Amino acid sequence: MRRWSWIAAALLASACNWAERAVPPERVPRFEPIAARPRVALVLGSGGPRGFAHIGVLKVLEEAGVHPDLIVGTSSGALVGVLYAANPSARDIEAQALALGGADVFDYDVFRRRVSGAALQAWVNGALANRLLDRLDVPVVVVATRQRDEMPVAFTRGDAGAAVRASSAVPGSFAPVDISGITYIDGDIGAPLPIAIARALGARRIIAVDVAQNVSRAPPPPGAPKDWTLEAVARRSKIEREEGGADLVIVPLLPYRTGFSLEYRQMAIATGERAARAVLPQLRALAAH
Repeated sequence: MRRWSWIAAALLASACNWAERAVPPERVPRFEPIAARPRVALVLGSGGPRGFAHIGVLKVLEEAGVHPDLIVGTSSGALVGVLYAANPSARDIEAQALALGGADVFDYDVFRRRVSGAALQAWVNGALANRLLDRLDVPVVVVATRQRDEMPVAFTRGDAGAAVRASSAVPGSFAPVDISGITYIDGDIGAPLPIAIARALGARRIIAVDVAQNVSRAPPPPGAPKDWTLEAVARRSKIEREEGGADLVIVPLLPYRTGFSLEYRQMAIATGERAARAVLPQLRALAAH
């Protein structure tokens, strides 16, 4: 009995560490309009580990002289977006991505059988030296989904880690996030490629990066769960409704399977770089206007 008491106490202590981190009122994520009309907005879409491809695109954008004055990101695109907004150096972001460990961002809650997201929130805020969304070098928008009606919601101010955590809260895998009494889930649900939000904020030119799964190009292997394919098709429909609003959509040709290994990350970054390099003339033309 004493042994089990110690185990129970240890699990309870772990659960407390996984509990949602309180955000002071002045740091609560919220929306306020962007002050100036953006000339070039960069929209980074959702895709889980496929989001590492965004980094390869950023490397080529820098080479082409394209410096976005607004970044709009959802889910993994939000993570890459805030890192780049805090430090507009693709090489530095690449180094961070390749050094990232699973324990840095995944904290499994054994009681709820899902990732709490607290580690991701803490890691993002640490990487940003606790700067708020509205205190980064480039204006950035983090898109999450309001759970009750699956409507996309944009955060432009407040705690960057909490906003990214909400934007990355994949239903069934990550715990939903409560902000000011409203529950949020993965931005992928409401806006997997939030071009319309960038346009609504006044962007004159929009470059979007679509890293979402595309089963028509990379079909699932035999035995893959049918639910995954249905989700991918539904997501693709949402993306197609928005992609016409962008001046250029970059599509890295990623495989069906994903991963978190170093090899997968390197492959995804290289794939993003190839996709952006293939449209380098268009990127340079956008930069010239």
